[in-house]
Amino acid sequence: MNEINIHNVQVEDNVITYEYELSGEWQCAFKNASSMKIEYDTSLNDLPEGVAIIPFLTNILPIAWIYDARIRVPVCDLDFYNSIDNFKKGFSDMHPMLDFKGEVCAKELQDNSSQELSGSALFFSGGVDAHSSLINHIDEKPLLITIWGADVSLQNKEGWEHIKNHIIST
Repeated sequence: MNEINIHNVQVEDNVITYEYELSGEWQCAFKNASSMKIEYDTSLNDLPEGVAIIPFLTNILPIAWIYDARIRVPVCDLDFYNSIDNFKKGFSDMHPMLDFKGEVCAKELQDNSSQELSGSALFFSGGVDAHSSLINHIDEKPLLITIWGADVSLQNKEGWEHIKNHIIST
């Protein structure tokens, strides 16, 4: 069975590091078979672990669905966990010829709700699907989030500047 076990989620200033173990045939889909690091431009020191796992999951879930994999996490935000089926359906609607299987197994669910927070966010690469999502949610005025390293390599600083400027203008 395809599985990933997240053993450690470490938040240190503006960096989240995820340590994990992979098993099954889907290992070929991963460049690094034991860790992932995401860097932000602001401090994340007060971020609850259940929220800190979300960027990892949003990157891994589509792969897990294609490979019918199980993702084991120590803790997950309750609202995010309850929304997984909704955005899984979105992928399924965009790609009806594929079977989206797999599951997230969380040892603990955290309720991180806050009445002070409002608004929405959108992972935005600048591509056709991203623009379609933006148009469908434009009335929400979402915060656009882009991941350097997803479409442009971390070594390509000139490419990243081009993407960043495009997103700022969008």
